Amino acid sequence: MAIYRDGLKIPTELWEAAMMHHHLKVQCCVPGCGNSAVYHAAALWLLFVRRGWEQPLRLAEKRFWCRLCTRAVGWKVKHARLGTTRDALTVTSLPLPTDAVWKKFASRHRG
Repeated sequence: MAIYRDGLKIPTELWEAAMMHHHLKVQCCVPGCGNSAVYHAAALWLLFVRRGWEQPLRLAEKRFWCRLCTRAVGWKVKHARLGTTRDALTVTSLPLPTDAVWKKFASRHRG
């Protein structure tokens, strides 16, 4: 469930970020890299649901890897941080859930 910090509600899972209309920023934490991408939270939620992956943000960040570091080293470099942001989207290739799918999910999780 979401946590409260300084009077603000902070999402701890992908679906909470999508409900709050946040975007999710994934940033490589390898020193000297700084590569980042901003995703639509609902699109990531749909991807994780389809693949059966766990949705807490701290577990979801383990699914991301840096393409630039991977090209340089030769294997997947999984050292990313995932957080919410209001920045503009940089990745738009993931499909958004249909209205029917999203409304069905949202009606079960209102609170």
